[in-house]
Amino acid sequence: MRRCQRKPIYYFFSEGKKNQTERIYFRNFNNSLSYSIRLVNSNETDPEGLLLFAKKYLKRNAELSESIGDRVFIICDIDNEEKRQRIISNGLIDKAKKSKITFVFSNPCFEIWFLNHFVFTKKEYTSLQLLNDLNKHLKKYQKNVNYFDELKTRMDKAIENSKRQLENKDMSVPPCPGTNVYKVVELLLRRK
Repeated sequence: MRRCQRKPIYYFFSEGKKNQTERIYFRNFNNSLSYSIRLVNSNETDPEGLLLFAKKYLKRNAELSESIGDRVFIICDIDNEEKRQRIISNGLIDKAKKSKITFVFSNPCFEIWFLNHFVFTKKEYTSLQLLNDLNKHLKKYQKNVNYFDELKTRMDKAIENSKRQLENKDMSVPPCPGTNVYKVVELLLRRK
């Protein structure tokens, strides 16, 4: 009798328990028949803390299988902070790769991914400025609300705009504005 192979699991770790925006967004992809998504809460708010938390969590709670296609992602804002960018550039990404973990960065924040669904921009933002611009497209935008239905028909445009912001370079740490969320979304759409 042949044993059924489980479907791949994609683990998502993101900053802080109060901010649910990223988890709410990625939860919408969990209706796939070809993979399963696990959204893990954390109190951590910095990339180093998130990596440490993810490694400990996975060691205690998960049996990862590369052959099945399990993947681990840490969704993290750079907040256009030089110190944060330096920490990330000085070996943090390599540490994550050794543990089979992929960082997914947005600069200044995850909402640049949402804005990219509507416009292409190279304007350098603070998080507050970005949210003000996003409000022009998603009226009365608030964090921790599900906007997936308003965004899903524009996903191709968001992917295209995100790639243009990075000038089609494979950048681990995106400039401001920029995000590599599109890489994860492309993976999820391909695997559906």
